[in-house]
Formats: sequence, structure tokens, C-alpha cells
Amino acid sequence: MKKYIILILLLSVSSTAFATSKERSVKRGNVFYKKGDFAASLKDYQEALKVQPDSPAINFNLGTALYKDKKYDEAVDHLQKGLLGDDPVLQKNAHFNLGNALYQQGLNFGEDHVDQAIAALTESLRHFETVMNVDDKDADAGYNHTIVQKELERLKKKKQQHKQQNQQNKDQKQQDQKKDQQQGSDKNQEQQDQNKEEQQKPDQNQAEKSFSNSADQPKDSAESSQKDHQGGQKSQDEPKPQQGFSQNQDAADKAQQEHQENKESAAQAVPGQMTKEEAKSLLKQFEQGQESVGLLNFGQRQSVERPVLKDW
Repeated sequence: MKKYIILILLLSVSSTAFATSKERSVKRGNVFYKKGDFAASLKDYQEALKVQPDSPAINFNLGTALYKDKKYDEAVDHLQKGLLGDDPVLQKNAHFNLGNALYQQGLNFGEDHVDQAIAALTESLRHFETVMNVDDKDADAGYNHTIVQKELERLKKKKQQHKQQNQQNKDQKQQDQKKDQQQGSDKNQEQQDQNKEEQQKPDQNQAEKSFSNSADQPKDSAESSQKDHQGGQKSQDEPKPQQGFSQNQDAADKAQQEHQENKESAAQAVPGQMTKEEAKSLLKQFEQGQESVGLLNFGQRQSVERPVLKDW
């Protein structure tokens, strides 16, 4: 029986020692916190939390010190555990500090991670609204709520602009791709048309050459036929050559020769007088019955006197 009493006493002493150690760590942590030495306060709060991990008050203190030390992610985790207590004042303060921690967390995400930032700020607003519902006269909660709401609206607007810009870029990219495809298609079609045209050139030249040859053939035949026809007509119209010279032809040649001689003699004749050769030639032509242009009348001339103009 004495053994059990001793064991109970030891447990009581140990429990009291742990409680004393926890309270001492929390009190020492509060002193460092008020001095602004947040790193030192964190160590004491963590020591106290080892004794009682589920304590809403110790988690609240630790979360608040982490917030002051700008460790916002860890602060959110411990401040959420501070909401598990039954103390309404502790719950109200935990909501307020959670609103601040989530706001700073959203700012750290920024526009590079706009979805995460919007989610954090939305949660921050919810905690400030909870505080305002509990105490509508909490001016600090109302002021913080306004700041967070403005930042949230700015990020949502920025997200919408990014979305529109991304859609425009996507549409522009699709248009550029369609344009490139169309240009490539037009270029290919142009190349195909050019190749087709080049392939048709030899056939066209051959066709033109064949057409030229076929067109020339009837022409040559026609010309040949026409020449043959003319040649035959000419051969029919022209009299066939006779052997020897006819008398008239002989006389004409002789007269032409004499006429040539007369012309040469006339060049040497005295003006106004007829040479013997001229007279002889004309007389001979007259006797043979050949008429010549400029033939003289050898009949007896009549004397024609001119009247005088003055009586002497």
C-alpha cells in the first residue's frame, strides 16, 4: 500500500514539475516576445509545446511569434490549432492573427502564383469577417478586411487580364500558324503550277512545231500546184519555136540594125540635112511596105510664102 502511495506522489510531483516547466517556458517566451526578440521567444514556446502539444494557448503564442518572425506558413499551422480551444477571446484573437498571416502569405505568392495568392486572400477575408461577426466594433478587423479585399480584387482583375492576354496570344498563335500553313500551301501550289507549266512547255513547243510543219505542207503543195499550172498554161500559150528565121523576122532584124546605124550617123550629121544612109533606109522601108514612126512624105512640096509686114 505504501508503494502505491509513493508512486502517486512521484507522478504528482513529476506532473507538477512539467507544469511548472511549461508555465515557466511560456512566461519566459512572453518576455522575449514583448522585447521583440522573436527568435528567443520561439525557443521557449517550442519547449513548452513539448510538454503539452495540443494546447491551444501555446500553439497560439507560437504561431503569433512565427508571424512576427515572418515565417507565415508555419504561423498559419499553429494559429489554426489555436482555434481548438473553448475560450472565445482566444478564438477571436486566433482568427484575427490568421487573417494577417494568410494576407502576408498571399502577398508572398504574388502574381507569379496568382491562384494560390487569391486562395490565401480569400481565406484571410473569411477570418476577418468572423472577427467582425463576433465583435462588429473591432475597427482593426474592419480596416484589415478592407485592405485584403482591395488586394484580392486587384489580383482577380490581374488574373482576368492575364487570361485575356493568354487567350489573345493563343488566338494570335493559331492565326500565325494558319497563315504560315496558308502561305506554305500557296507556295506549294505556286511551285506545282510552275512545274506543271514547265512540263507543258515542251508539249506546246512540239505542238506548235507540228502545226507549223502541217501548215507549211499545203502551202508548198499549193505553190507547187500553182507553179505547175502556170507552167502548163504558159507552155500552152507560148508558140513552139520554129526552125530557122521567117522573112519578116529577117527584115525586122535588118531594119533594126540599119536604124542603129542611122542613129550613129545622125550623131555625126549636120543639122538640117539628111544623110545618105537615112535616105537609103527610109526609101527601102517604104518600098517594102514597112511603116515607121516619123516617116517623111516624099511628094512634091508646095511653096508657101509669108506676107510682108512693111511696104518698101
